[in-house]
Formats: sequence, structure tokens, C-alpha cells
Amino acid sequence: MAVLGWLWRVASAPVTFVVLSILWCIDLAAGSIHAYRLDPQFWVKMDAVPFNQWLTRVAPTVWPASWWVYGLVALTYLVIASLLICTLNWFFRRRRRARGMGEVLVHLGFLLVFAGFVLGSGWGVRTQGVEVAVGGTAPVPDHGLELRLDGVEVLRSSDGRPLDTVSRVALLRNGAEVAGGTVRTNHPLISGATVVYPQGARSQITGARVAVERGGVQTLAVGRSLPLDDGRSLVLRQVLHPGDRLGPYFGPGFLVDVVAADGTPQAQGFLSPVARGTLALAGVGLRLVDVEISPAGVFNVHHDPGVLLVLLGAAILTIGTFWALAGYLWLWQLRPVADTE
Repeated sequence: MAVLGWLWRVASAPVTFVVLSILWCIDLAAGSIHAYRLDPQFWVKMDAVPFNQWLTRVAPTVWPASWWVYGLVALTYLVIASLLICTLNWFFRRRRRARGMGEVLVHLGFLLVFAGFVLGSGWGVRTQGVEVAVGGTAPVPDHGLELRLDGVEVLRSSDGRPLDTVSRVALLRNGAEVAGGTVRTNHPLISGATVVYPQGARSQITGARVAVERGGVQTLAVGRSLPLDDGRSLVLRQVLHPGDRLGPYFGPGFLVDVVAADGTPQAQGFLSPVARGTLALAGVGLRLVDVEISPAGVFNVHHDPGVLLVLLGAAILTIGTFWALAGYLWLWQLRPVADTE
């Protein structure tokens, strides 16, 4: 029993938590420098998938370069265990009065924040680089959701440098809006366990201005049909952005179909700003006049099962901090002042 008592005292001592936290920070700092020297894109690649997937699939293939990650995992669980033991110790042994509850809440808040961080980084689903044009929607793979962008604004400094991007977004499920709001750096949209992180803005090709033989200049947009005078229609099937490739076609450009009145595709062709000539497509002459460009937002969408624990822990931590501060001030006010005369 004496040994168990000693182990409990060591595990519940604040200095144990402090030492573990320092070792955690040293391991993270040393490992980050080491990983960056080996691969500057290390953190980008790791963050693209849940941490547990990275740990089981990638870490073994890069050993021994991943030594510090395994150490960080072990220290993380030790820190959580230390927080839990400290919280139990404060609650059951040291501070049973109301004044000591502030310290209990601080410990509990830290525990929930740390546990939520571990849960969120280890499990869930992460979709990177969802690009949405203003006024449009884009599917979020593996989430069963769509992301709509209602507006985007780039905030700039007085000399024109971009400072931040403010976007108005909405999450849709089966066409119905489930959450919406304004997002910017360090202010994501949180809907349950789903978090939308903004990653900036860029220009996106959204359509084409096309000169149609005997039809004048018309606008083609993705997914919309443009009726022709003979009952057929033009359909913009796909936009290829610069650097994209589809079979023999290279972006930028537009994959266009001529569709019969009954919906049967009759012909398909490619309009490119590089080749400005007239394209004859199933008897229809087409010429690309201009490219429609709209601002677009880029987002990462994470299903983070730990985000609610983090928010709850942060709230409890804040309450506990003020509670403890009020208790200390109250004790200080009651402490007798020594007579210096």
C-alpha cells in the first residue's frame, strides 16, 4: 500500500504534469525541425488525413524519421492521465470547499481540451481543398454534405497586401441548409462535429462566352443547357482549369456537347482560349469569345469528433480561472496586513 500511495502522490503532483508538458513541447519542437528538414510539406501531408491513419499507414514506412511522433503519442497519453489523476486528487482529497472548486475546474477544463484535441486529430474525416465559386455549391466527399459560397471578400492592407479572406458559407444536406455563417482565419464554421476552415480565395473559371453560328454570342455555364434554334441544345459538360487534363484535352478549356431534343448526345468538342478558330460540332459552328471568371473560396472540411469536447473544456477552463482568481483575491483581502511601524 505504501508503494501505491507513493505512486499516487507522484502521479498527482503538479510537478509531474509540468515535467511531462515540457517533455511534450521539447519532443514536438525537435521533431518538427527534423521533419521539416526532411520534407517541407510534412505537416501539410500529415494534416490531409486523420492522425490515426497517418500513424498506422505512413509512420512505419518512414522510420526512423518518425521516432519523435511515437514519443509524442506516448507523452500525450501520459499528459492526459496526469490531468485526470490531478483532477481526481483535487476533487477527492485536497479541496472539498467551494474555494477549491476553481482549481478543480481548471484541471478538468485542461483535461477536456487535451482529450478533445487527441480525439479530433486521431479520428474523423478530412477533406482538403474544396473549391467553390461565389454563388455556387461543391460536394464535400465522404461527408454527405455540400458547401455553398454566398460571398467572399479579400481584406487588404493600405498598400494592397492581402491580410485575410472573409467568406459567407453554408453547409447543405440533401439540398437543405443545416448551418451557415461567416468564416475567416481562426474563425471556422462549426456545425456539430463538422468544421469548415477557410484556406483563402482564388479566381475560378465558371463559364464561357461563345459565338454560336446564327445564334449570336451566348453564355455557357456548367450544368446548364443552351437551346439552339433547331430544337437541340448546347451543354457545357466540364471546365478544365490550367494544368488539368482529360484524355487528349489540356486546360484551360471547355468540354461542350451538342444534345438532341430527346437528350441524346450527338457530338462533343473542346473549346480552348489557345485555339481561337471556329469549331464545327454536329453542324453547329462555335467560337470561344471570352472566359467567365469568378472569385472562389478554398476550404478544408473536417468531421472532428473532439471539437465539442474542446469547446466545453475551454468554457470550463475559463470559468475555473475566474473562480480561482476570485478565491485568491478573497483570501488576499482577508489576510491580515503586517504592522510596519
